[in-house]
Amino acid sequence: MKAVLMFTSMVWLFLIVGGTHEYAWSILAPPSDAVTVTGRVLLHGQQPTPHMIAVKVDTSTCGTSVANTRVIRNPRTAGLANAVVSLEGVRNERGDVVSDMSHKVAISNVHCTFSPQVKAAQVGQVVEIRNEDPILHNTHITLDQRTVLNVAQLPGGRPVSKGLKKAGRHVVRCDKHKFMGASLMVFDHPYYAVTDESGSYQLPPVPPGRYTIRVWHESLGVLTQDIEVSSPQRSSVDFTY
Repeated sequence: MKAVLMFTSMVWLFLIVGGTHEYAWSILAPPSDAVTVTGRVLLHGQQPTPHMIAVKVDTSTCGTSVANTRVIRNPRTAGLANAVVSLEGVRNERGDVVSDMSHKVAISNVHCTFSPQVKAAQVGQVVEIRNEDPILHNTHITLDQRTVLNVAQLPGGRPVSKGLKKAGRHVVRCDKHKFMGASLMVFDHPYYAVTDESGSYQLPPVPPGRYTIRVWHESLGVLTQDIEVSSPQRSSVDFTY
């Protein structure tokens, strides 16, 4: 297993395939030899103590301080939540490998946080931003430091929707409450998943082949591992920081 340390602002987990592939089938009807790839991301040791950030605006709703919790470890399973698993190197030029485009990706302003903190979607889907707080929020989404969406949201106002046109990490911020932040990872293929509270993930059925799994974490760096996926075997890959 190969480890490469990187330090950026959110938690990501990637599957990278060597070379470029095109898969001419729908995720809703995968080939009979497709393999389910599952696994867990674990964190050895205790939950890190979160950094507290002082709040100076809208304290009646937000409180006087918030915890900057980016590393979330399940005390029962030792699993690391909010990691994104994806299969990279896939080319979907014909557009015949798609997820359910009618399903909107929802991100909410709740108690002065973005919920969920990490989300994944596919190009062509729509992200819907909701304000469930009794105060004004400003949702500012950027991709490669360019603004994708910048809108003020009144309390009780209607959700704001935006089509996702490009792949990449979309940074979600509230300009009014600068301690608020989230990430929306957008892919041009459907091979991705987000680890749950137990640190578990499950990718859509993957065609047999050789792959490299890459795990990225904001504070813990990068781990990689090569695997061979073969039908009808079920593949399971775990990582431990």
